[in-house]
Amino acid sequence: MKAVVDTNVFVNAIFHGDKWSREVLNRHMNEEIAISMNKECQTELLVIFLIFVAEKFKTDKRQLYRYYGKLTDALWTMERTPCKTRTKYSIDNGDNKFINCAIDSNAEYIVTYNSDHLCGFEEQIKKDHGVNIKVLTPYNFIIEVNKFRFRDTVNSNRIR
Repeated sequence: MKAVVDTNVFVNAIFHGDKWSREVLNRHMNEEIAISMNKECQTELLVIFLIFVAEKFKTDKRQLYRYYGKLTDALWTMERTPCKTRTKYSIDNGDNKFINCAIDSNAEYIVTYNSDHLCGFEEQIKKDHGVNIKVLTPYNFIIEVNKFRFRDTVNSNRIR
């Protein structure tokens, strides 16, 4: 199961302690899901991360290192995808990089809190690029991951 994860999910997980965003990253770190990222997505994440860190931890270096450690742990395990596709599906042009990455990496999901910017293009993307992509919030994505986990458990029990 492969997903492209929007910067807002990382920010909510790392800086705001959002339960569902953290769970997406935890599932990745536990190798239950693969997260794909292209250079544009990674650059945005790093810039936003630096802005948040600069605002939040002007003097507390230990906190800075702790948050930096969380981010680098996650980035080291990401699948790197070359950015070949250039689309203009999203009403927010800055969000097209996530669609492009999903197409280039053949990801099944885009996980974001900006689903209103990215939803509604799934059929057109499939028609134009032959890729099935679902756009889900972190909560709905975890539900989807759990469905696959349950299906795998049921199927493995049937084999025995």
